[in-house]
Amino acid sequence: MNNIFGEGKYTVLGKSLYKHSNLTLRSIQPGDIESIRKWRNEQMVILRQDSIISFDEQIEYYKNNIWPEKNKKRPSQILLSIVSCKELIGYGGLVNISWVDRNAEISFLLSPEHEKDIELRTNILLDFLHIIETIAFKELKFRHLWSETYENRIKHIETLEKYGLKKKTILNNHVIINGIKINSLIHVLTNK
Repeated sequence: MNNIFGEGKYTVLGKSLYKHSNLTLRSIQPGDIESIRKWRNEQMVILRQDSIISFDEQIEYYKNNIWPEKNKKRPSQILLSIVSCKELIGYGGLVNISWVDRNAEISFLLSPEHEKDIELRTNILLDFLHIIETIAFKELKFRHLWSETYENRIKHIETLEKYGLKKKTILNNHVIINGIKINSLIHVLTNK
């Protein structure tokens, strides 16, 4: 299938939909990217993003960097929309994939509305991690997953650790947010 405009699933994945509990992950579609752009712009303080993304920049980025990845046998990233009750509520997936080392970074972002409800956000992240672990370890046969989280995101870190990710490294004063130096925590999940 030709995914040059973002339709369809990733060639490397066996399914187009992955479900757990009330959550569904599916390939990001062109109609999702404006919501994603707005969410990223509203939550830059928790992302490795240092400037506002314009509408045109978002379209170009997906055209040049995301849609072509869907056709590859070894994509550098696999981004999926997070859907609950037929509503797009976030996105995430596997980024910074190393096919040689069989590992990837976990990416995860919810809409600001879902991000604010701590209990709901925790449940969504736990379900998301379950699906991502299944994709990465059972389907893609990866050895490790890892995440980078700014230490001020206490509830996010607690949820990662509740799921089973282990804190491996602290990157001291790794980022500056609103003029304050913040540590980054690296967590790892290992395929058993």
